[in-house]
Amino acid sequence: MFKQLSQIGKNLSDEFARGVSEDLHPSQDHHSNDDSGLPPDVVLKLRKFEKYEDKYPKLLSAYKGERLKLERAAEIEKVLTEYTPISSFDDAESLAAFFKDMNEKQNLLNNEIKRLLTEGSKKNQIQQEEQSTDQSLNKEGYEEHISKLKDEITQSGTKHGDELKKLNEKLETTNKDFEKLKSEKDSLVNSYEMNVSKIKEELHGLKDESESREKSYNETIENLETENKSSQKKIEELEQNLAERESTIKELRNQIEQNLQKIESLEKEISSSANEIPISNTENLPSSTSKSSAKRKKKNNKKKSAPNGSNTTEETPVADGGEEEHLEAKYKEVCAKLESTKASLNADWQGRYDALKAKLKTSVHSKDDFKEKLEKLEKEYGQLEEELSKSKDVIKEKQSEIEETRDMMKIIGNELVDAKDKLKESSGVDKEDMAHLEDELRKARTELSSLTEKLAEKENELTSTLSSMNQELDSLRTSSSSNEKQQKQLTESLNKLKTENSTLAEQVKEFENLKRTHSSLRTSMIQKEKTIVYLEQQVKTYSENVETTKKTTEGIRRENKRLLDSLESLKKDYEILKADAKGKSGSFEKYVKENGQLSERLAMLQDKYETLQSLKSNSSEQTDSIKRQCEELTVKLKEANKKIFSLEDEVAEYSNTIHDKTREINNMRRHISENSNGETAKERELKEKLTYETDEKLKLQNELTLQATRKSRDLQDWKQANAELKSELHRLQLREKELQADIETLKSLNKNLQNHTGSSEEDSNELEKLAVSLKESLSKADQKIRELQETNENLMHTNDDVNEKLSRLSKNYKTLSKQLSELKETNRSGARSSRASSITSNGENQPAGHLSRQSSFSSNRTILPPETVSEMNDKVAYIKNVLLGFLEHKDQRVQLLPVVSTLLRFDSNDEKRLMMSLK
Repeated sequence: MFKQLSQIGKNLSDEFARGVSEDLHPSQDHHSNDDSGLPPDVVLKLRKFEKYEDKYPKLLSAYKGERLKLERAAEIEKVLTEYTPISSFDDAESLAAFFKDMNEKQNLLNNEIKRLLTEGSKKNQIQQEEQSTDQSLNKEGYEEHISKLKDEITQSGTKHGDELKKLNEKLETTNKDFEKLKSEKDSLVNSYEMNVSKIKEELHGLKDESESREKSYNETIENLETENKSSQKKIEELEQNLAERESTIKELRNQIEQNLQKIESLEKEISSSANEIPISNTENLPSSTSKSSAKRKKKNNKKKSAPNGSNTTEETPVADGGEEEHLEAKYKEVCAKLESTKASLNADWQGRYDALKAKLKTSVHSKDDFKEKLEKLEKEYGQLEEELSKSKDVIKEKQSEIEETRDMMKIIGNELVDAKDKLKESSGVDKEDMAHLEDELRKARTELSSLTEKLAEKENELTSTLSSMNQELDSLRTSSSSNEKQQKQLTESLNKLKTENSTLAEQVKEFENLKRTHSSLRTSMIQKEKTIVYLEQQVKTYSENVETTKKTTEGIRRENKRLLDSLESLKKDYEILKADAKGKSGSFEKYVKENGQLSERLAMLQDKYETLQSLKSNSSEQTDSIKRQCEELTVKLKEANKKIFSLEDEVAEYSNTIHDKTREINNMRRHISENSNGETAKERELKEKLTYETDEKLKLQNELTLQATRKSRDLQDWKQANAELKSELHRLQLREKELQADIETLKSLNKNLQNHTGSSEEDSNELEKLAVSLKESLSKADQKIRELQETNENLMHTNDDVNEKLSRLSKNYKTLSKQLSELKETNRSGARSSRASSITSNGENQPAGHLSRQSSFSSNRTILPPETVSEMNDKVAYIKNVLLGFLEHKDQRVQLLPVVSTLLRFDSNDEKRLMMSLK
């Protein structure tokens, strides 16, 4: 398993290394095939995760399987450490010895059980024969039987003497065997000690050798690490030099660009100087294409300016010659700079090459770091190839720049030729000047050809250096292969050392096995000594039994006379006992069955007693809490009944007040019909308010009656549940008492059975049967206990439901009390409005303004109650929905708790009490 886990770890590390290498060196194919629009880094990471999507589930499942196996192995190891003398899996051989000892003990016990069973069967046969002889014989038969018994007693005495002699002989033989075993044991111990001393000496020698080799390997590893660090420092220095050289190359490129810009500016100056020559008839010339227009203009201007002025024509070639010299000087400077850069690059490459040679010569072969060095060399080789490719690109760029300069020189030469032609056409220039210009042109061309030859030579030199570098790289590869061979030799030597270590470990294990076998032999010797002591004790018991048998024979002779006298009475008693035995056998079977049932009950009752004792505390607390809740409910019921009676009285008062109000309203109607048509609207409003209030009163009365009936039903249910719980508690207490009485009876029966069945060995078989039946009864008792636990859980659930119902009743009670208080307030406001209306009806003699104010005030006061009632109804409906959702949805209780606490204005204590009651 550990090997598999190590393999899984290696696989994971390899995959991570591949992912890192792919991140560092992404392939160009991925970049070419990316059509998703995503950046390349994101695409690479996504592809890496796509690789791992198939591998990681498999690795996870394998890891889980191995983890389960390890957990199971740990459980097995725990069990073995608890029940066996093994401390870990390394002591597996001691486990085999332990099981062998157990098997030997079992075999000894089985042999003793067989011996006891054979003796018991013999005794049973003798008893059966005696019973058969008792039934068939008469008085004469009894006398013959007595004589036979006497003969058997004498024979048994002789037999016991023979058996004693045999046992003494066996003892002597066992003593001799014991002495032989002791001598063999001493010889084996001496041989084992000799072997152990030899093995220890060999182990010490091998340990010394391994330590010396480890020291040498550690020294070589440290040397290689120091060399590796120095090589890394050199590599870093080379990288810094490379960066400096790249910066110099960039500066040279910038200089070349500046030079090109200068050349372009000079060309522009040349063109401008050519254009500054006096132009006479430029308007008459036809315009051609954009590329050749400047040249044609120059030619036409020079043709027309020939007769006009000869001084100007003489000045232009001098200016052109100075500019050409300036350009040639700049060109030479650029070539010199190029040569200097090439020389510096070649020197850098040669320096790096020499440094690499020195590193390869100075590097000492290591055991563990060969692979890392090879990888580093390969990486350096790749970097060198990249740098070579970069240098080739730089050389190509410079060659392209040189070709551009060549093209520029050709253009300049062509322009010079054009200038010559123009000069020839325009005026007769001095032949000396023309020759001079031609010589300069030839010089420039020769210089260009020499420069091209030099460039070709340098290119050849670079190709030769590249080939030499490739050859040196091949030699480096061959040296790396030789290094790999040396590494293989080192690995082979390591493998040999490992095999030697494994052989040493095996020898150590063999030594431990020898120790364990020595300990097992000691234990077996101790067990054999114990068996010898046991046999000696049995011999002593047999001798004591012989003496007792002699004494018993004398007693039997004396009792024979008595038996002859009691034979006749025994026959009669025998017949009576037969009948009793048949009845008792049936009763005994019944007792056995009852004993099994009682044992089952006993086990059940013991478990129940334990569970009941554990539940007693909980149940007593629950009963106390239920009693308190019942008392609180009774008090609340009484208060509710009182409030209901008071509400009924208030309703009666309200009905009387409503009748009075109706009378007043009738009087008001009469007055209103007499006064004006405007007051009819008020009358209608009052009628509507009256009808609304009467409807609300009826609704409230109905709701109060319904809630009172519900509360009475809930109280009755609670009372019934409380009574059932009390009856169940009483029944359980009675059951406990019955079970305790059954336990006492069972204990007495067990004592009686042990007293009755202590002499005979048949009862041992029956006791085994009883044990089996008791086990079955225990299993049944376990089932009954589970059923009781389920019933207990059901009772707990019912108790929780009852608690929830109580909480709901208390909440409903609170809402009802709030609604009643709100109704009282609304009725009071209605009474005030009716009083105001009566005042308006009685005060007819008051002024009209005062009456209008009173009517407006009363109308405002009367309009408020239905709005407040509707708002209260909406609030009550909202609170109901919130409470029902809080009670129904257990998952959302934590979210709804702050809403409920804000609506019902709960404190932190109230919230805790609510959550505890719900739990």
